[in-house]
Amino acid sequence: MDSLFVKRSDATKADYEELARVIQQETRLPVTLDHHYRFIVFLKQETHPDVEAMNRFFGKLTNGSFNCRGIELRRKDCPSFLQEFQRKLIALVFDADNSREVIEKQMVEAKAFTQATYQSVLRRGGAGSDLAFHKRVHKEVKAYKSMFPHVVAAKQLALQGNHFEDHSSVDFVFTNAEHHNPWRHVLPLALVKEGGTSYDRRKYGKLVLDVAETILNH
Repeated sequence: MDSLFVKRSDATKADYEELARVIQQETRLPVTLDHHYRFIVFLKQETHPDVEAMNRFFGKLTNGSFNCRGIELRRKDCPSFLQEFQRKLIALVFDADNSREVIEKQMVEAKAFTQATYQSVLRRGGAGSDLAFHKRVHKEVKAYKSMFPHVVAAKQLALQGNHFEDHSSVDFVFTNAEHHNPWRHVLPLALVKEGGTSYDRRKYGKLVLDVAETILNH
């Protein structure tokens, strides 16, 4: 189903509902008001940086809830730690009465929150489930030639006697992403020892900054 985003600075929800009624009357197509946003940000297309992507956005509705598409928060493979960080970041950015306050005040606070989170990652202890990526293995592990992180994790589990079928999933954390040996890059979550496994702080610190850039760099 296609969507149409409409903006008018002084429009109310009733105005948009009336517009939907008129469009439906003129076109004889079913048209309804899906969401009424207080704030919304469209991200740029990767292939055409000057054009906004209608399927990559995040916004705050007039009822106080949030809606987003095409960002890390919506990705099923993204660690819950990064998703929660991005959720808090969006809430902080939109904790304002108007767009000017968002730009002049909330963006400053959001950048400070990002820096604090980054420093926290560098100081944190052992790896945990909230740092785990969740990826699917789409064929037999031995059929993979490239050593992608999730493939390495699956191969490590296979050596432990685990069997993977098509579309099986594997959870893993980064332990040393820059190591010359790909077998040292990640560790399956099932093999992580509580208090005894260190995660790659530099890697996760960069991921925090990447997730923040999605929200702050627009």
